[in-house]
Amino acid sequence: MSWRLKLFSSDIQSVIDVCVSDPACPFKNFEHGNSCFSFVLDASGELTAYTFSTTEDYPENSALTCLRYPNTPEILHERIQVVFSKLAKEHWKALNLYVPELNSIQDKGGGDADTLNGQNLMVIDDEQPPCSPASVYTDGAYDTDDTDYDDMYYMDSEDNGYYCEEETDSSIHPLLSHDMDQVRKFYGPNAVNGRVFAELRDIDVELNIDVSFLEEEISKAWCINRHEPIVIRLHCSLTKYLDANVPKVEVFQSSKSGHSGICSQLRKIAEGMLLNQWKSVSNEKVQSQLKQATPSPSRSPASCSSNVVTEINHKKPSKRLFPWQRSSSVNGQPVTPPGTEELHLIPAATQNGKNAKVLPVLEHGFMYQLFTYLRNRIPTLSEFCVVCDEQHIFQNGAMLKPAVCERELCVFSFQTLGVMQDAAANIATGAEVVDLMVAMVASSIRSSRRHLIFDPYPMVVDPRNSKEFAFTPRKKNYERIQQSLDSFITIREMLAAGSSSDVKKRMDGQDVLAYPLLQWIISSNRSHIVKLPEGKQIKFMHTPHQFLLLSSPPAKEAAFRKAKMLSGSTFAFHGSHIENWHSILRHGLINASGTKHQMHGAVYGKGIYLSPHSSVSFGYSGMGHGIFKQSKKLAGQEDAKTRHVREPAQSNCRFLQSKNLTCIALCEVVNTKELTKHGHVWVCTNPDLVCTRFFFVYEDGKVGDQAVDTTQEKYTREIITSMADC
Repeated sequence: MSWRLKLFSSDIQSVIDVCVSDPACPFKNFEHGNSCFSFVLDASGELTAYTFSTTEDYPENSALTCLRYPNTPEILHERIQVVFSKLAKEHWKALNLYVPELNSIQDKGGGDADTLNGQNLMVIDDEQPPCSPASVYTDGAYDTDDTDYDDMYYMDSEDNGYYCEEETDSSIHPLLSHDMDQVRKFYGPNAVNGRVFAELRDIDVELNIDVSFLEEEISKAWCINRHEPIVIRLHCSLTKYLDANVPKVEVFQSSKSGHSGICSQLRKIAEGMLLNQWKSVSNEKVQSQLKQATPSPSRSPASCSSNVVTEINHKKPSKRLFPWQRSSSVNGQPVTPPGTEELHLIPAATQNGKNAKVLPVLEHGFMYQLFTYLRNRIPTLSEFCVVCDEQHIFQNGAMLKPAVCERELCVFSFQTLGVMQDAAANIATGAEVVDLMVAMVASSIRSSRRHLIFDPYPMVVDPRNSKEFAFTPRKKNYERIQQSLDSFITIREMLAAGSSSDVKKRMDGQDVLAYPLLQWIISSNRSHIVKLPEGKQIKFMHTPHQFLLLSSPPAKEAAFRKAKMLSGSTFAFHGSHIENWHSILRHGLINASGTKHQMHGAVYGKGIYLSPHSSVSFGYSGMGHGIFKQSKKLAGQEDAKTRHVREPAQSNCRFLQSKNLTCIALCEVVNTKELTKHGHVWVCTNPDLVCTRFFFVYEDGKVGDQAVDTTQEKYTREIITSMADC
């Protein structure tokens, strides 16, 4: 047993000792093995089972799983005493659990070669734990051993790993050392680090890809933290490197627990790239290419055979975020590469959808090639299928959220890979949004135009037979979908049920296809929708049902911002019947002029029709009665007390109460020659210059103020303020 698992066993025992000594302790039924620890929490008679699982690198990469939610473990990097203290404080009382010092574990000595010095490598010897400093592993309990370990171990400036200066037989492959140096040279000192398993002659190389270039709302839509890197962990051979087997890949963010769809997609991309490239690369071949790429007469051929490959001469490292764009072009014209001060991403569709998938050359080593390739792929992830990695073919290009394509094999894999967020989790975090999406689907399926507008048609695997589809575009059955929709329990009942298993059980009791259909409705949404709290709502729209609505992927949003800087932008409404929004959320606003989707005349030519006047767009949304009007006299007479009484009554309507719904979107559009203005009607011929920002829903025909004109400063100011708050 490794020293880390011995530490795990010791930590478990200290927890059990404290718990069994107090009869009032709510923790019971302790069971543990070499790498797992199970227990039951009795909170006021409600029993909840937990399992704490760990690995050879405890306390790193441990997981706490509540058996009520087996598919959403919490990833931890803390010792078991710390985890128990948090649970106890929440459900029992504050505990002061003893944390054993590391010198209580047998020290058998060991180390690694000084060739690892300066490589950001944490030395992990299964036969011995580092005994100083103890603060990292003991949460403040310092080692009292008098042995001076300073000559053997020290911490780097970021306190993220032990370094060893002791000479042993173990050494890192010189090409691997060179490749890691090249990644640091181009992407910074923290772009790569490693953990050496000395006894196994293995190394975990971690590529830390900075994603801070993503907009905050985009990172939220993707469920990642833009303030910390995405880690690509490769389990490689320390001494054989490229001549060994294909490395295993893990992709994660330290602060994110559970499964992330973006990380799963990146892992699949990395695995595919490694499988394709590994068979054609070797240490000898890459070293040969490196010599040819940067010949240097001043060096002897033997200089590359030392323990650390000497630095290769090359031009000054570029500060540009995406080096692959240096050679790209649009219509034969060179594309200006982005700089660190301002990110200009180019949509894949602009360059025939190929550049993002072009492999960088091996000029700076294999690790640099992999790092750069994955970094290039991140801004365009939503443009490719999460399963087969082929580009989506949508009428209006890519959307914001990554999704699966409509190939049947991809759908089967997607619905069984765990990439799809659990339906109940979405209900807990965005119940109003789920309520809205279900209403859109219901309106679309009941429409007389459903054969045109109910697109995409659901693709749902039959829960009774995983080899068959219950719903598929190849065999459309609108009546069966409507039957399943009619059987849905209310959103309040879903929230009251709590866990996903309880929601599924209740919905299965009504219709076995209801819960899978709900999952599809949630997971197929390609836009980012968030209910606006009352304090951030746009007051002049006079509805409690207001949402932030973003649908542009990172590349399109960045291109939009660049065009906005050059030409400025303005705001305008887009009105469309609610039955159309099921498709709009998944395909975006499209130029429907002259197509089967056109509902109104295109008097001013083809394009997306907008208006700065709310009254015009309200007409296109199908609103007919109950128009909101307020005279200036009444507005002046209304006192603060009256407003205080009336506004909460409106905002208390958390969920939609009626099936008679109308809606309108507020968009931001760039002021270019592609936006033509014909009085109250504007037409934009380029969909890339129109981005949705807000979405408003009205019940029973009631609408907002028809006098709104977004070109007036008082309205523009409130819109911009709300955008800033969001």
